Amino acid sequence: MKTNIPQNTNNTAHEQAQEWFIKLQAEPDNQPLLDQFKQWLEQKEEHETLYLETCLLWQDMGTATEKVVSSAEEDARKTQGSHRKLETPKHVPKWFSKQRVLPALSVTTLFVLVVALLPPHLWYSPDYFTTVGEQQTIRLADGSTLHLNSQSAVNVNYSDSFRSIELLYGEAFFEVAKSKTQPFRVSSQGVIATAVGTAFNVRQLEHEVQTTLTEGKLKVDFPRHNQEKIASLTLEAGQGVSFSKDTGSLSLTKNHELYLPDWKRHLLRLDDVPLSDVVALLNRHYSQKLVLLDIDRRAEKITGVIPLGDLDLTLKMLNKSLHLEANTLFHRLVLLR
Repeated sequence: MKTNIPQNTNNTAHEQAQEWFIKLQAEPDNQPLLDQFKQWLEQKEEHETLYLETCLLWQDMGTATEKVVSSAEEDARKTQGSHRKLETPKHVPKWFSKQRVLPALSVTTLFVLVVALLPPHLWYSPDYFTTVGEQQTIRLADGSTLHLNSQSAVNVNYSDSFRSIELLYGEAFFEVAKSKTQPFRVSSQGVIATAVGTAFNVRQLEHEVQTTLTEGKLKVDFPRHNQEKIASLTLEAGQGVSFSKDTGSLSLTKNHELYLPDWKRHLLRLDDVPLSDVVALLNRHYSQKLVLLDIDRRAEKITGVIPLGDLDLTLKMLNKSLHLEANTLFHRLVLLR
């Protein structure tokens, strides 16, 4: 049985602590794994502290959150109709003896809070990925350049007849080296963008896939929806298209004609984007996790530009324009209501 946890250089010590936590919940009696865990604890003094913090966060999150989300929990209770308790971790270090069971939270609220803390690359095996707040530029084998935005991941598959990239999650900008014999294809949630030599951006949201062309021409194919034929269109430079994964509808947009996408200029441009997606996009850039508690406001559409790199400024903008109040827990969660 493979028990080793790769210590990816992209991972922070805090993310490594979370990975150990998840692995030990799945295999609490795996002695080789426990030995490796002990070695990791002894590598640095901060490792023990970070792992304890992870355990405490899971155990105490329910009590602290209950005080802040009582109204949201009541809404979820009416719609969900059922609750469950999350038990304390199966494995905690010997230096941590208190064990309590989380108070019952609504399934929806608890799930959102827990998932918000976990780095998404734990659920994938990507060829390339970035963590929160990190951006990366990769030179591919054919001379094309891949720019990964924060908290994004891709798989790369090249052959003699094609060049294929799968955007697993997040956002990426592609500068494609020309090749008449090897089309360059990027797939994202069933949407396939095909180029010979061009530059374009692909962004994955909860309910949409957005493709924006900044140079050249780009053929975009969309998946079948309700037994309809697969749609296809060609974008010109400066054009973009949004594909709704829920309805299969397409929305063409006319964007600026600048070569680089907005995120490369440290801006987050929002064109009629649901508030839930705005929160998800911000979470790709900041180590503190934002959680929208008001379920009724998730679909509220937002238009505007948010400068990246200053969370305090962003929270002030959200408060002033959307009347969203922010409450911080454990220095890691920011609850918006």
